[in-house]
Amino acid sequence: MSTPAVPTALPRWVAASVALIAALIGISGCGADLADCADADCRLSTAEAAFADAPVDTLRQVAALPDPIEQAALIELLVHRYPEHGTTICGVAPAGSIAAERCARLTVRPHLFATERVSPLQPAAVAPAAGPRADLPPPAGAAAPWLGLPVDEAALRATCGASSTCLQDAALERAGAADAVGAGQRCILAWPAGSAVGQECLFQVAERMMLARGAAVLEPALAVCAQTGNLASNCVQHVVLFTVPPATPADAPVAGAVQQATATAARLRALGGATAGAAYADLLWSVWLRECAVQARSPSGALAGWLPAEALPHLRMALAWQAALLHPPHTADPLRLAAELVARTTPGATPPPLPTTTGAPAHAPPKPARAFWRWDRGPEDAALPAVYALGAGRRALGETPEDDALIAVLEALARLPQPPPAETFAALLGGPHGLRVRWTAGRLASAFAGAQASGLLGRDPDPLVDAAIRAEMGAHR
Repeated sequence: MSTPAVPTALPRWVAASVALIAALIGISGCGADLADCADADCRLSTAEAAFADAPVDTLRQVAALPDPIEQAALIELLVHRYPEHGTTICGVAPAGSIAAERCARLTVRPHLFATERVSPLQPAAVAPAAGPRADLPPPAGAAAPWLGLPVDEAALRATCGASSTCLQDAALERAGAADAVGAGQRCILAWPAGSAVGQECLFQVAERMMLARGAAVLEPALAVCAQTGNLASNCVQHVVLFTVPPATPADAPVAGAVQQATATAARLRALGGATAGAAYADLLWSVWLRECAVQARSPSGALAGWLPAEALPHLRMALAWQAALLHPPHTADPLRLAAELVARTTPGATPPPLPTTTGAPAHAPPKPARAFWRWDRGPEDAALPAVYALGAGRRALGETPEDDALIAVLEALARLPQPPPAETFAALLGGPHGLRVRWTAGRLASAFAGAQASGLLGRDPDPLVDAAIRAEMGAHR
């Protein structure tokens, strides 16, 4: 291959990209000259080494390469070698080019290039308390489906050669055919062991398997997730969410739908084992009952008598969210809402009159994306029994149905697009309710109090509540 000429005047879009890169990376300087190389292999190795010291100059030269295939290979190499700069490197790829198309696949998920947020107080081990922790682990001892099987590298590379993205495409094709072994082997060939892009390749394999075959490939998909390193918790979460069966309206439930959800939860619990299985089932109930409430025309507890006990906290949370959306947040009374919730979700109880509507559901609620308890900030947090909250984050599990209903109402109000003022939560501090109610109230009040959060300290006699307030104050500095 002839040596490409590196033009002195770059196209306007390249010049703009390089200027932006210089500002983002904060490094300039002159790197090795790719024009001094006699072949593509030399340019690959030169660019890889030069980027560390002179990223701007290196990318300027990569952007100017006339061969689009070689340019794509260089950008792919640099993204793999320097994943923390992946989106910046991809910024020099011309729109619609081979390089841009490969970048779109390499940077398909932002978390691949983001530094993982880990609280310094996060416990290293899963706490013994009931409920999900900050991470959702894969099944204990899950082995890679391809472990110990022979690898025919020549056959696997027959159509792709050395192209990593081609091998990844082939891996996803095999995943769509439920071939976990062939898919995993191609990901391993495509990317170095333990690399971020290799973990992402396996993550996509697990997702593609579930998308194509659903619950039939649940076990091998979870085993693939176990090989995704730092992405394992997210991978497991995605796989579990693929198992969530169709919802039934909470105010007019259909027996078959409830039976399917119950059977799926039991299977998840069995596959996950003693520690992870309960969390898998918990996540399923959290999302499934949220969708049941979304389909209902009123916050009815008609499902209460149909569900196993483990699902009732999630019914309370789903109905609390639905009811919260029907009340102006600044006039919401958590105690009254919780009392109504208990009446609706206690099997055999006589519920209060329900709001009536006709036609479509009374609201089109947004998905509650906010999560107020992502990380355990100390052993006190880790010791609290917890459940998932509408599929987004966690909440404390109340000691009694009454306390659990009040916690569900507080968490639902906090997730509203326009939440109530901090005093709505702070009013419960120092009251007669259980510790987990007051801990929740303090944490949420602190989240919304802003600069006045320090005024909440001392309003509750329990030091654990003050610790929750201080932790939330630190999280929002």
